[in-house]
Amino acid sequence: MGKRSESESSEETVTMTKASGPGSNYGLPRVSLHASSVQPDAALSRIAQSTIFSAENLAAAFSSGCSPQAIKTYLQSYDLAEVKGGLNALVRQHHIITYAVERNSAECLQTLIEYGANPKAKDFGDVPILAFAIMRAKWTL
Repeated sequence: MGKRSESESSEETVTMTKASGPGSNYGLPRVSLHASSVQPDAALSRIAQSTIFSAENLAAAFSSGCSPQAIKTYLQSYDLAEVKGGLNALVRQHHIITYAVERNSAECLQTLIEYGANPKAKDFGDVPILAFAIMRAKWTL
């Protein structure tokens, strides 16, 4: 059974809203997985079984609070070259690694870097990801 294209419908959808709360001065869009009465990890698993790799789905997984293991399983569901190509794509003008920093999980960041995300990426104009991580930590203390 082949994977469906992203344009085909499924129960899970990805929606974008403007961030609010600590760290929202930068306006990182909140991306979320929406599936009726399904936990985020289960929704991500269903998406992995039915679609091609999507940076937007990965950003939604971070924003929805998926576990580091669910993120890793999602990445392992696809061809490594496909994942590497998508990890440095922008989602709503932001790097995937920025969503991982906002998620505040060292394990998720390590997984992304192992799969080829650029830890030297810059976001919000010209702000290095490391600087964003430091600012994010300060806002959440």
